[in-house]
Amino acid sequence: MDGKDGRREIAPEVPHAMHLTAHSNAIGERVVRSIRTECLDHTIVINERHLHALLAEYVHYYNVDRPHRSLGLQSPLPRSPTRDGTVVRRPVLGGLHHVYAWAA
Repeated sequence: MDGKDGRREIAPEVPHAMHLTAHSNAIGERVVRSIRTECLDHTIVINERHLHALLAEYVHYYNVDRPHRSLGLQSPLPRSPTRDGTVVRRPVLGGLHHVYAWAA
C-alpha cells in the first residue's frame, strides 16, 4: 500500500509461532520464581559480581542436580547413574541446598 506521501507502507510480520508466546511466558515466569524462592530469597547479595556467581551456581544446580517433577524427578541434563560406594553429600549455594550422589 502507498501512504499519503507516496512511500510504501510495510506491514509488520507476525511470527508463525504466535500461539506459543503465552506458554513461553509461563515457563519464563516459573524459572524466575524458582530462582527467587530457591536462591535469592535466602541469600544476601553483596554486589553484582556476587550475584553473577550465585546465579551461575544456581543455573548449574537447576540444570544438572535439581529434580524436576515434569521430567519424572530427573534433571534436564541427567547424570549417569553409578551405584558403587557410599552416598556423599555436596553443598550447593553455601549449604542452602545439598546434592546427594553415589561416591565412586
